[in-house]
Amino acid sequence: MLYKPVGMSMEESLKTDIEVENVLLKEFPELTRIFSRIGTSEIATDPMPPNESDVYIFYKPIKEWSKTSGRPRTKAELREHMEASLKKINPDYTLLFAQPIEMRFNEMLEGTKAELAVKIFGDDFDVLETMAEQIKGILEKMPDTAQVEFETEGRTPQLQINAKRDALQKYALQAGEVNKTINTALGGQEVGKIIEGNKRWDIIVRMPEQLREEGKSVRDTIIEGSLTRLRPVLMTALVASFGFVPMALATGAGAEVQKPLAIVVIGGLISSMFLKLVLLPVLYEWVENKAKPRTADTGSASRLASNVPSQGRKHSD
Repeated sequence: MLYKPVGMSMEESLKTDIEVENVLLKEFPELTRIFSRIGTSEIATDPMPPNESDVYIFYKPIKEWSKTSGRPRTKAELREHMEASLKKINPDYTLLFAQPIEMRFNEMLEGTKAELAVKIFGDDFDVLETMAEQIKGILEKMPDTAQVEFETEGRTPQLQINAKRDALQKYALQAGEVNKTINTALGGQEVGKIIEGNKRWDIIVRMPEQLREEGKSVRDTIIEGSLTRLRPVLMTALVASFGFVPMALATGAGAEVQKPLAIVVIGGLISSMFLKLVLLPVLYEWVENKAKPRTADTGSASRLASNVPSQGRKHSD
């Protein structure tokens, strides 16, 4: 098991696992192949957050290992070398070495991947963290203890948003409306379902991830959206227009009917493309800017909230 910092995204976790695999295969010729598993399978018998990975390592027979000075001679030594190598990548990485079947039995018996587990329960994380450090120190000093690690460590970053109550009263807004706006922008809002046979998918509307992270202005958002739609709109319009070109250039029998029809269709596709990519975005920005003076003090509902610096969290997504 490879435990990474809490709160790591799936993309970053995948990038990290690829780096770990490449480093181990490059530095340790005793290994034949490595693959990692992140997250939860469709049948959620072993749910894991993105910052936890099962790393499966396959070894060569010990008799084929290099006998040169400084190279590991046993699997225990090899584990120590691999752990030291990965700590160079990120000192916050925590590794737990076990056999797959052994790990599964431990999970069924103890609820954790270790042979022995100490669980601490309480409401105050600071107290729990202090006690966990103390218990870890005691266990490490006990004879025949091989490895003692926290199963999860760190706190997930949180964003706290406080509404300006005086501004809400001034414009007759309720805190629930602000919360709903922020929730839709950041988390998304379900607006319907797609049904395909026995399968159902929720339709979620929210701001694009990049825009939510960067907090772009309305103009930047409009430009970003137009560029995102540029390729599909162009492809749809141009492919359909090219299909009508032979009809627009026809001179044979029936051309007097086909030609006007083709010209109308081609013209409609081109004008529709101009409307979607240019006119509508410009019109939307104009209307949005037009409405700004009426809410000059606070802007939109989402800007009635002020951000409180997020608190880093050390915890066991």
